[in-house]
Amino acid sequence: SRDLRTPVGADRIPKQLAAALNRFETNPGEPTTVSDLSRRAGMTPSRFARLLKRFFGLTPTQYIAKVRVTTAARLLRETTRPVSDIAQACG
Repeated sequence: SRDLRTPVGADRIPKQLAAALNRFETNPGEPTTVSDLSRRAGMTPSRFARLLKRFFGLTPTQYIAKVRVTTAARLLRETTRPVSDIAQACG
Protein backbone atom coordinates (compact mmCIF):
# COMPACT_ATOMS: atom_id res chain seq x y z
CA SER A 1 0.00 0.00 0.00
CA ARG A 2 1.06 3.57 -0.55
CA ASP A 3 2.03 6.03 2.10
CA LEU A 4 -0.72 8.60 2.65
CA ARG A 5 1.72 11.42 2.09
CA THR A 6 3.28 10.28 -1.18
CA PRO A 7 4.80 13.39 -2.73
CA VAL A 8 2.34 14.65 -5.30
CA GLY A 9 3.01 18.33 -5.28
CA ALA A 10 0.66 20.17 -2.98
CA ASP A 11 -0.03 22.67 -5.74
CA ARG A 12 -1.70 19.91 -7.78
CA ILE A 13 -4.24 18.94 -5.09
CA PRO A 14 -7.32 21.19 -5.20
CA LYS A 15 -7.47 23.33 -2.04
CA GLN A 16 -11.00 22.22 -1.10
CA LEU A 17 -9.99 18.57 -1.41
CA ALA A 18 -6.90 19.13 0.72
CA ALA A 19 -8.96 20.95 3.36
CA ALA A 20 -11.55 18.15 3.52
CA LEU A 21 -8.84 15.48 3.85
CA ASN A 22 -6.99 17.52 6.45
CA ARG A 23 -10.11 17.88 8.54
CA PHE A 24 -10.72 14.13 8.40
CA GLU A 25 -7.09 13.30 9.22
CA THR A 26 -7.32 15.59 12.26
CA ASN A 27 -10.49 13.85 13.51
CA PRO A 28 -10.49 10.29 12.11
CA GLY A 29 -12.91 9.07 14.79
CA GLU A 30 -15.63 11.44 13.66
CA PRO A 31 -18.37 9.49 11.83
CA THR A 32 -17.50 10.10 8.18
CA THR A 33 -18.77 8.77 4.88
CA VAL A 34 -17.50 9.24 1.36
CA SER A 35 -20.48 11.54 0.76
CA ASP A 36 -19.49 13.65 3.78
CA LEU A 37 -15.93 14.04 2.53
CA SER A 38 -16.96 14.82 -1.05
CA ARG A 39 -19.49 17.39 0.18
CA ARG A 40 -16.81 19.07 2.33
CA ALA A 41 -14.55 19.12 -0.71
CA GLY A 42 -17.31 20.73 -2.75
CA MET A 43 -17.47 18.01 -5.39
CA THR A 44 -19.52 15.03 -6.44
CA PRO A 45 -18.65 11.65 -4.91
CA SER A 46 -17.48 10.38 -8.30
CA ARG A 47 -15.11 13.33 -8.87
CA PHE A 48 -13.88 12.97 -5.28
CA ALA A 49 -13.18 9.27 -5.90
CA ARG A 50 -11.32 9.98 -9.16
CA LEU A 51 -9.09 12.58 -7.52
CA LEU A 52 -8.30 10.38 -4.51
CA LYS A 53 -7.40 7.53 -6.84
CA ARG A 54 -5.19 9.85 -8.91
CA PHE A 55 -3.34 11.43 -5.98
CA PHE A 56 -3.18 8.55 -3.50
CA GLY A 57 -3.89 5.41 -5.51
CA LEU A 58 -6.75 4.55 -3.14
CA THR A 59 -10.53 4.47 -3.32
CA PRO A 60 -12.29 6.75 -0.82
CA THR A 61 -13.19 3.77 1.39
CA GLN A 62 -9.59 2.56 1.33
CA TYR A 63 -8.39 6.06 2.16
CA ILE A 64 -10.73 6.35 5.17
CA ALA A 65 -9.62 2.95 6.48
CA LYS A 66 -5.94 3.73 5.86
CA VAL A 67 -6.10 7.03 7.76
CA ARG A 68 -7.84 5.38 10.70
CA VAL A 69 -5.46 2.41 10.88
CA THR A 70 -2.37 4.60 10.42
CA THR A 71 -3.53 6.99 13.15
CA ALA A 72 -4.33 4.11 15.53
CA ALA A 73 -0.93 2.51 14.91
CA ARG A 74 0.84 5.79 15.60
CA LEU A 75 -1.10 6.34 18.83
CA LEU A 76 -0.36 2.78 19.98
CA ARG A 77 3.37 3.35 19.40
CA GLU A 78 3.61 6.87 20.79
CA THR A 79 1.21 6.92 23.74
CA THR A 80 0.23 4.85 26.74
CA ARG A 81 -3.47 5.29 26.08
CA PRO A 82 -5.59 2.15 26.41
CA VAL A 83 -6.41 0.34 23.19
CA SER A 84 -10.13 0.94 23.74
CA ASP A 85 -9.55 4.73 23.90
CA ILE A 86 -7.49 4.64 20.71
CA ALA A 87 -10.08 2.52 18.94
CA GLN A 88 -12.81 4.97 19.85
CA ALA A 89 -10.69 7.99 18.88
CA CYS A 90 -9.91 6.49 15.47
CA GLY A 91 -13.36 5.23 14.56
